[in-house]
Amino acid sequence: MKGFLILWFVVNFIAFIASLVSIHYSPDTLFQFPYFHILAIISLFGILNLPFYTAYGRIRDNE
Repeated sequence: MKGFLILWFVVNFIAFIASLVSIHYSPDTLFQFPYFHILAIISLFGILNLPFYTAYGRIRDNE
């Protein structure tokens, strides 16, 4: 369980850094189309966290 939480933290940290880099390298599109960046960041975290949420439920049920 501890390794699972560490992996979840590392993956989310990498996604957070990637979203900051995306905003940093395209500041003009951020101000022209801010909803595109917001949608992309929310989708990134949603897609990454969905398998972790389902696996966490299964691990919790097994313990």
